[in-house]
Amino acid sequence: MLKLFIISSLLLSFGSRAEVLNIAVSSNFQKTSKLIAKSFQKETGHKVKLSFASTGKHFAQILNGAPFDIFFGADTKHPQKLRDMGFVSGEVSTYAIGKLVFWYPNKSNLNTNSLFDPKIKYISMANEVHAPYGIAAKEFLIKTGNYKKLKSKLVRGENISQTFLFTRLGNANAGFVALSQVIDVISQSDYILIPESSYTPIAQGVVALKRTKNKQLVNKFLNYLNEKPIIELIKRSGYTIKEL
Repeated sequence: MLKLFIISSLLLSFGSRAEVLNIAVSSNFQKTSKLIAKSFQKETGHKVKLSFASTGKHFAQILNGAPFDIFFGADTKHPQKLRDMGFVSGEVSTYAIGKLVFWYPNKSNLNTNSLFDPKIKYISMANEVHAPYGIAAKEFLIKTGNYKKLKSKLVRGENISQTFLFTRLGNANAGFVALSQVIDVISQSDYILIPESSYTPIAQGVVALKRTKNKQLVNKFLNYLNEKPIIELIKRSGYTIKEL
């Protein structure tokens, strides 16, 4: 009986220590963050609840009191703004650098001239007003002198996930999406990397939010991002890592 009591007490103690992290995640990092959260949960026993949306939408939600503990942005600008406004504990850390691709399903021998394929009626891209991958796509088109030529064909997704769906479902014939969305999912012959020199690097920032009640667990999760297996996972997912 005493043995059973001790075991029961230990289980209850473990259960009482288990906490929940609420994390806001930019749409492009959805697949990768799920893998990281699953691994973290398995190792620590703590639950991770992920919420996916555009960086701009999460930014607005945090300003309006959304109960997030951590914010993964698709840029560093929005996390830095939150820090400047007093919503953030600590510094903004770059957890990944995203890559932009041009995806044209079922089209071989792709190159940038494929943008002008007469079969393309619509090209999807994320909204450049608030979505970092949309900003990158517009910068590329302007730098190559193609923005005005293609402007009438561009359709905007609210975020990069919606942009991906527009092309996948055929609402657009092609699209500018994140490498992380197509790597290991779409045939490599269906997309090309946009030269990184043609747009501002998509440095993606993560911050701990001051309103969290789980500071110790937040720090544990953020430190977890620096472990070698997680760094390698992020790289395999279509990102580069900022060298320190």
